[in-house]
Amino acid sequence: MSNYKFETLQLHVGQEQADPATDSRAVPIYQTTSYVFRNSQHAADRFGLADAGNIYGRLTNSTQDVFEKRIAALEGGVAALATASGAAAITYTIEALAQAGDHIVAQKTIYGGSYNLLEHTLTQFGVTTTFVDAHDLEEVENAIQKTVESSTRKEITMSSLTDKGLIVICDSLAQALQTINVIAPEHLELHVSRPMELLGQIRNAGAIFMGEWTPEAVGDYVAGPNHTLPTGGTARYASPLSVDEFVKKSSVIQYSAAALKNDARAIETIADHEGLWAHAQSVRLRMELMEQGRVPANASSTGTSAEQAKD
Repeated sequence: MSNYKFETLQLHVGQEQADPATDSRAVPIYQTTSYVFRNSQHAADRFGLADAGNIYGRLTNSTQDVFEKRIAALEGGVAALATASGAAAITYTIEALAQAGDHIVAQKTIYGGSYNLLEHTLTQFGVTTTFVDAHDLEEVENAIQKTVESSTRKEITMSSLTDKGLIVICDSLAQALQTINVIAPEHLELHVSRPMELLGQIRNAGAIFMGEWTPEAVGDYVAGPNHTLPTGGTARYASPLSVDEFVKKSSVIQYSAAALKNDARAIETIADHEGLWAHAQSVRLRMELMEQGRVPANASSTGTSAEQAKD
């Protein structure tokens, strides 16, 4: 249903057809924890993930499955996971991203439950947090430096941040996009829920990493595109290295007599300006042939074309 708009997605994703058991248009609420298997092989296939379907309420539920598909479609995600509380969702997210020894920089005014999770609970698992005022650049920078302390490339990282690092606070998303196009970064990570909506507004960037789950490393090592990218702001006029750089091409141009007559004056003017007499003369002689009526019968039957022929 990728072609449907937001309003339709929120009503129908996950249940494009009526409920097969009751023909209900609305999503039925399945209040069950357990599911029946046809036989032992069917159960083995379900638990072995060879057969897609419900296993146990703690893992899957048909009502919840529709909800998750709907949220994923509305947010532009691949999939979604529903939890019983916001605290559970935040905990799952951090557990997926952080491990013992990692350091988090967080806004100091976050909700109390989230604050206690970061300040007290996660510290027991080796994950520490520094709370900052996100609008205080010096405070944010100092917190980042604390994170760098655990880096195996500490000196290189600190040197890079000191010499080239920059934190820019923008008043709006539109201003942030304008800033991106001015800086023309080699790598750009879009940490937003709907990155595709912004993509068309980004003109200058070497490689663009879409969404929270696409760190730069995936592009460098696994995703596929070459990570030889335009650096130092050259993304304003240059592109990433690609197979096109190694494809031999020829420009193929063909004019009819009528097309040449139409462009003759412009060609002659430019050639004369450059002092290339023979270039201008090659057109003038052909114009003289036309004036004398000495144009081949098929000279006007071919249109103007300019194409790239690839080997």
